[in-house]
Amino acid sequence: RITWMISAYEIVAKLCRNLLEEVETQQEEDLLLEEEKEDSDNLSVVRYHVALCLYSLGYSLCKEFGYNQSASTQQSIQYFQESLSLFSLVLQQDDDIKLAQAQTLFCLGHCFTYQNYAISISNSTEVCLKHLSFLKVSSSSSSSSSSAAFIGSNKGLNTKAMKCYDQAFFIRRTLRGNDHPIVADCLHAIGVLYFEIRNWSHAVGCFIESLRIRRVVSRTKDSKELSLSIADLQEWIGYCQRELGKYHSSVNYLNEALVLRTVHLGKSHPEVASLLFKIAIVHDDLGELEVSLEKYKDALTIFRDHEESCNLEIEQTLKCIGNVYRHFQKWNEALEYFLECLDMQYLRISAEIDWLKDPTQEDEEARALPVPMYHNRDNRPGGSNRILVFSTSISPDVSAYLLKQRKSEDIEKLVQYVELLDDIYNLLTKFSNRSKHDEMSRILYRKSKALIKLGRYQEAIASLSECKKVCWLWEPTGGKGLHLTVEIRLCGILARMGQHDEAIAGYRDLLREYNTTEDQGMADILFNLGNSLSTKGEHNESLSCHQKCARIRQELGVSELELANVNYCLGVCYCSLGQYDTSLKLLTKSLEVFQKNLGNEHVHVANTLYNIGQVYQSSDDANLEKAMTHYEEALSIYRIAYSPDHIVLGHVIHSIGTIHDANVDYPKAMLCFTDALRVYKLYNNGEHLGVAILMNSMGILSACIRNQNELAMDYFEEALRIRQTFLGEKHPVVADTIHNIGGVYAKQNRLEEAMTLYQKALEIRKEHYGCENLLVAKTMNNLGIVHARLNQLGEAMDYFKEVLKIRRIHLDPEDEEIATTLYNIGNVHSRNEEYDLAMVCYEECLRVRKLLFGDAHISVANMLHNMGVILVDKEKYDNAIVCFDEALKVKRLELGDDSLSYAYTLQKIGHVHKNKGENEQALACFDESLNVQRSKLGADHLNVARILLDIASVRYDSGLNQQAMECYEEALHIQENHLGEEHLEVAETFYLMGNVYDKQEEIQGAMICFGNAVRILKQIRPSDDKDRIKVTDALRKVISKHSKKFGTASAVWDTIVVTGDYWLGIEQILIDLLGLLQTYMMDPVTNLVKEKINNTVQRIDSLASQATVNIKGDTPSFNALYDGDLCTTSE
Repeated sequence: RITWMISAYEIVAKLCRNLLEEVETQQEEDLLLEEEKEDSDNLSVVRYHVALCLYSLGYSLCKEFGYNQSASTQQSIQYFQESLSLFSLVLQQDDDIKLAQAQTLFCLGHCFTYQNYAISISNSTEVCLKHLSFLKVSSSSSSSSSSAAFIGSNKGLNTKAMKCYDQAFFIRRTLRGNDHPIVADCLHAIGVLYFEIRNWSHAVGCFIESLRIRRVVSRTKDSKELSLSIADLQEWIGYCQRELGKYHSSVNYLNEALVLRTVHLGKSHPEVASLLFKIAIVHDDLGELEVSLEKYKDALTIFRDHEESCNLEIEQTLKCIGNVYRHFQKWNEALEYFLECLDMQYLRISAEIDWLKDPTQEDEEARALPVPMYHNRDNRPGGSNRILVFSTSISPDVSAYLLKQRKSEDIEKLVQYVELLDDIYNLLTKFSNRSKHDEMSRILYRKSKALIKLGRYQEAIASLSECKKVCWLWEPTGGKGLHLTVEIRLCGILARMGQHDEAIAGYRDLLREYNTTEDQGMADILFNLGNSLSTKGEHNESLSCHQKCARIRQELGVSELELANVNYCLGVCYCSLGQYDTSLKLLTKSLEVFQKNLGNEHVHVANTLYNIGQVYQSSDDANLEKAMTHYEEALSIYRIAYSPDHIVLGHVIHSIGTIHDANVDYPKAMLCFTDALRVYKLYNNGEHLGVAILMNSMGILSACIRNQNELAMDYFEEALRIRQTFLGEKHPVVADTIHNIGGVYAKQNRLEEAMTLYQKALEIRKEHYGCENLLVAKTMNNLGIVHARLNQLGEAMDYFKEVLKIRRIHLDPEDEEIATTLYNIGNVHSRNEEYDLAMVCYEECLRVRKLLFGDAHISVANMLHNMGVILVDKEKYDNAIVCFDEALKVKRLELGDDSLSYAYTLQKIGHVHKNKGENEQALACFDESLNVQRSKLGADHLNVARILLDIASVRYDSGLNQQAMECYEEALHIQENHLGEEHLEVAETFYLMGNVYDKQEEIQGAMICFGNAVRILKQIRPSDDKDRIKVTDALRKVISKHSKKFGTASAVWDTIVVTGDYWLGIEQILIDLLGLLQTYMMDPVTNLVKEKINNTVQRIDSLASQATVNIKGDTPSFNALYDGDLCTTSE
């Protein structure tokens, strides 16, 4: 109806605005000066009537719906403000316009008053004090401090309302004089504003002046309405005078008001009773208790005649009468009134406060609170097969937070109820006989229930302990009765506080004490014991308790709702034990009963839907969609029943996040985890295992999916701290987090630190699970990987073989984890150059993966890729091409030809073609792979640099030296940006560039490149390193060429500048010196000797010829000739 009227009024307002706009437009178009004044007058008239219309619209809304309806009040404020704006534009401001403006301001002030715009006016006090210069402040309202100072010190004055009232007051007093009733209305309204901020002096001054004006008016015009307004003012003044401690003056004003109301409303009117009640309070203050009691009773009689509308007034009056009788020490009479007040108060607050309407609702919530189950999802033999549940028991801190979410007025009502219970109990202690012991125990028990609702558990325990004491004091041999109920509730409080061990012990004591009869009490004990055991993770014992409870309740013939509660708990137990079919059957049955008896939006329905979702999520990945559907249905109910920060919503959102995680929708998973973490941190200051579980999950997502290792480390470290606090340092869950932190260290290449943490996690897991558990194998597998990365291949192989042994015990031979282990073993064999053994492991891994996933699976393609690498190392290029081609085909099909994995395999095919001398095919593969890697990784990625080196190598082999150099230079730029200038890969690229320069006879370029390579290798490699020797030899050759071409000095200087190696320079100097010695000393001597020998040989030949002729026939003797000449020559 409000919406309809606002819409209708808005149509009228729109018509008025349109009319005004048309007139304004017409005036702008009229340029005749003689008509300008007349048009302006017409425009003012239109503005005036539109302003009146808008005021009427706002006033009608307020009159129809009151000032406390936010929608209508907001619309009225808009109309009033627009109306005031138009009033101010009217040219001729006559009295009617000004009064209309004042009336609009007055109504606008009412709107602001009810909207309670409370802001400080310490810097604008003058706005609100214009009326004080007129007020005749009575002696009862005198104040020693100045008005401005007083108002400036009050931060709660409603300045918007005050400004409106003040302006309306000023206009009305100016136009109508000091004694007009509309001036009194403004003063009354201003007095109420002061009253609200407890400024009694200013309030009573305004009320008294308003009363004076109304009395003046009543002399000439007496009416019922005027008389009642006078009574109303007298009541306000009486209340203020009481607050100022002027009790007699207060009584006088209230009595005058009582006379007027009695005359005009009758003796039995509720407003007459209200005045009687206030008069009684003042007499109470004066100590005139007899008069006070009489007035209270008179008021009570009238209130009872109007019980339906005066419940609260009856309560207050009953309590006041009880207090008077208690002062007179008339205990029986006081008790009678207090108990009646107690019953009425409980009925009222139970009806007014949503979370008290169902007395069992919060108890049911506490034991049926959905708790997320975090499955290891490894239910195979030898796995952990555990469900990690964190305690959601409501501790005092949690309860305090829950109270913040409830309305403060609701909390105040319950606190008042507890105070009344205290008053009644203190009164009951005055009785020394047993006649009131039942009432005492009942009061204490009811007080404990209220204290539990308030989260004041220690006080509740004290109240119940006192209740138990009263029971045994007056009925030491009595039956179970209240004593049993008290004991059960005491154990329930312990459970709420998270003290489940103490609660379980208490329940078991009760079972031993009351084990003779299988009645409702025993069923209740079993029910609560089962819930506490379930929270502790003792699901088998919990199941036994709930089964026995269900049998007893069936035999007792309880309602189907009570049976559904037990079946619900049984379903949760069976789910926790992995018996999903049974669990689903029981939960579905409970759901039908809850929906039938409680409706589709009850929290028990949501709880059951949530746990059915848990069953689906835990049983099979194929049921994840069903789980999500049930979670979302439960969440929609919880959002209605609970505040956005309730812990149950955190549980459900957390579980939805795990579904997204399992469905590989990681962004949505992270959003859910973040929202759930926000809720969890509101409880117990974030110190509970739920926070640790969420942070562990968020750490995994950050490290593995987003590659945000530092953020992941923050999550894991906080999760570890909380888990160690609650579980100790040797708990397997702590080992999980240590294992994850080790994974982050491994990703950051902090391998030694990773190994330390993996060893620690392995120690805890072995201690908890034994040496042949799958989680133990998982940690050992990671240790093997770290050892392999540290090139400790022997240790890595030992771990991998142990992992394979454990996994073969628990898993099928064709399990993927066995295939992965074989793959790791094959990698170690490959690095040890044991290619045949590596190929055996790879082939078995390939067989398993093809069996599990088919031929066209990406894991099969990856395996074929690795086998191709082995075959390349064995120089079986044709076989390697076959493997790479098969892998490439699958990757193109599964990932597309723009994926990085596809590009890497294509790069390997290029290597094979290069090794076979097929440069064109190699270059084609490298170019295609380069394009993909650039698009995926960016042009400045290290992998891009590496394939650029491959391309450069092919171009170099093909004689395309300039193109090769371009690739080398681009690769070098990328490497230096990522690796720095002192890295091995940078040195290798310099060496390759030097070869190109050397081939092109560009000696300077070759010398610079080889020199830089030598300089880097000297810093990172020993002197006997083969790479360093190779590069140094290349540099020596270039230095020699440089020396021959440009001289020794230039060669030596360039060598020192490029490499910083003086010895290479000295070495070249020595080489050149030896060259000079050979040129200028050894070569001439050698030539002289050769010449002498040649001459001697010629002489011998000549002599021999002569000897043959002259001594023909004689025996020649050449020894002396040769010896002599050779001897001389040799010397």
